[in-house]
Amino acid sequence: MKKTKDLVKLALKIARKAHNGQFRHDNKTTYITHPIAVAKAVKAYFPKIYLGDVEPLVCAAYLHDVIEDTKLKRIDLLGTALPFQVIDLVCILTKGENQNYLEYLLKIKENNLARIVKIEDIKHNLGTLDPKKKTQRDKYLLALYILEH
Repeated sequence: MKKTKDLVKLALKIARKAHNGQFRHDNKTTYITHPIAVAKAVKAYFPKIYLGDVEPLVCAAYLHDVIEDTKLKRIDLLGTALPFQVIDLVCILTKGENQNYLEYLLKIKENNLARIVKIEDIKHNLGTLDPKKKTQRDKYLLALYILEH
């Protein structure tokens, strides 16, 4: 098995490649800035909790959107050196095609590691959201409430 720092580098490399050519909602900011920001927030959050090794959480933060928003699938991740724990977290963080948003959030809430990544994901999305998108803002705020309570 690879060293944990190598796994974090691998996760970032996979995320960079998968999101290559994608942009955030402003159509200017490269998409990879979002998973990088989420991973950074997860690292900052870690000292507040005790979960053991933070690297799987950081890997999942880098990869949290790859299955949902790119051509990569779970099977592709299984073909990498990433541990199953990371791939499992990424799958939990991936909203199913026929899954409603509340079911998705409740599934995430059952897994403390996935919950932490999703909270930081939502916080970053809120911080970069166009203020005119009130419906999206309200959806994120409700999701935060559900995940934090």
